[in-house]
Amino acid sequence: MHLLSPASAIIFDLDGTLFKTSTLSEPAFRLIVDAIRSQKGIEMGYFSAEEVASFIGHTFNEVWEMAFARHLPGEKEYIHHTMQEAERKMLMAGAGALYAGIPELLQKTSEEGYRLYLASNCSEFYMQPVIEKMNIAHHFTATYPIGRYPYMSDKSELLSLIIAENPHETGFITVGDREMDITAAQENHLGSIGVLWGFGGEHELSS
Repeated sequence: MHLLSPASAIIFDLDGTLFKTSTLSEPAFRLIVDAIRSQKGIEMGYFSAEEVASFIGHTFNEVWEMAFARHLPGEKEYIHHTMQEAERKMLMAGAGALYAGIPELLQKTSEEGYRLYLASNCSEFYMQPVIEKMNIAHHFTATYPIGRYPYMSDKSELLSLIIAENPHETGFITVGDREMDITAAQENHLGSIGVLWGFGGEHELSS
């Protein structure tokens, strides 16, 4: 990856950019609905693949509002815990995969001298097991899951923190698959690369 900028570092998104999240999230969301039915006695329907895809890349608070708040008002912490358990269970069962070529991409960019950072609208309890299970954790200088910072509301704030905490970098390029990734980069005056294999697609990234 040869970048036309003085950037010394690349900030990668996780879901939909490196990690093919649907291979984990679709079965995990089925487990969540099963738990709600059995533990709360609420007859929720399963989410479609398209609905699950629409949740990916959003913060937990956003997913809560989009998917669960109307069914289980007041049960936000229960859903948070249930989601973490479902994702952990599916990951340990072998669900989840990287997109083709990602290990080689991370290796090549590291060899070319870029320091790699990981920034995502997910929790630390999700990010760390995923990157360890996928054997890519060693590529990253630092990781930044937004769930580590409860005062943050969006990815723009997360990128601002990365910039502030790493003043030795001569510049950053961001890589992501959703409009929110590109917008966050623009708000921090960073260059960005949008990938088309994730959940945003060309229409979203060009809007």
